[in-house]
Amino acid sequence: MEMEVQELDRFKKKKKCSVLTDPPRYFDNLIAFTNKSTVVVAHLSLLSNYSEEDVERLVKHHPRLLVNCHRYFTHQYHGSLAHAHLRNIGWALQLGLNFTHYVLMASNSWFIKRGMEEYVRYHSSSLQDSPVGRRWVHRYSIADIPTEPRGGWDEKSVSSRIWAWKPMQSIVANHVPEGEEHNFLTFAKHEGSFFPFPLMVRLYRALEADDNGLESMLQQKVYLEESLFATWTDHHRAEAGRRTGHSMTYHHCQSQGWGGETTAHVTPAQIRGILPLEGVFAVKCVGRHPEDFDGTRAWLRDLALKSLT
Repeated sequence: MEMEVQELDRFKKKKKCSVLTDPPRYFDNLIAFTNKSTVVVAHLSLLSNYSEEDVERLVKHHPRLLVNCHRYFTHQYHGSLAHAHLRNIGWALQLGLNFTHYVLMASNSWFIKRGMEEYVRYHSSSLQDSPVGRRWVHRYSIADIPTEPRGGWDEKSVSSRIWAWKPMQSIVANHVPEGEEHNFLTFAKHEGSFFPFPLMVRLYRALEADDNGLESMLQQKVYLEESLFATWTDHHRAEAGRRTGHSMTYHHCQSQGWGGETTAHVTPAQIRGILPLEGVFAVKCVGRHPEDFDGTRAWLRDLALKSLT
């Protein structure tokens, strides 16, 4: 099983917070709560200043961690994130690796308990909708999407830009699925989503074979990762598994907070309330601010250590 981690940024320029404030502790969390059969594949941002020595130390400390040797441009609310995720698939294939499932995570989404692999194997994909923990899955009919792309971040504006990306029409959602009246886009938070790996390989190869399929993602000013993987899988339901489940991540808050504040985070007390929920194995968002507000990252470290005893 492959767990693919969203970009690890340590910016060259000073910022209020980095995308990954505490790499060793984060990977300790991923390794502690996953089985030995699970491989963690991470990609670095082109803007990061991790040295080769930094990466070597991380990989030596975590034998199940693979860090893509290629660095990719990434930016939030941008097609570059989905591009980097797909490039990780291509890199894994070049190494001769093969997996059963593809799990997406992010540096502000941390595990809180074990059992993820059994849940993923049973359900195979995460196309089921759940209001608990904001694990929604939305479908937007093409008939209701503006024909011309427009700016803004409301649902119709975002949908219009995603549908205007040519490979979405020619490759990803190039047919009306059986039993549907109209074609559609499927949206789901990508943190904690999971899909059959062979199906993701087909998506990668289809976009790679297109003249500008992968590279055109770098020009898209919209979060393709929220729709690309779910829409492709929803258009290939016969290969998505019969018992599709929910995303395994409880979305307590956005990465930067609903109002854009960088201090948004989930607290240990809130995580304790989430722990008993069935089908929830991770939580977002664990603060990225250099200051560990409420001691959440330290508390999760202790939780990880307890899981190993």
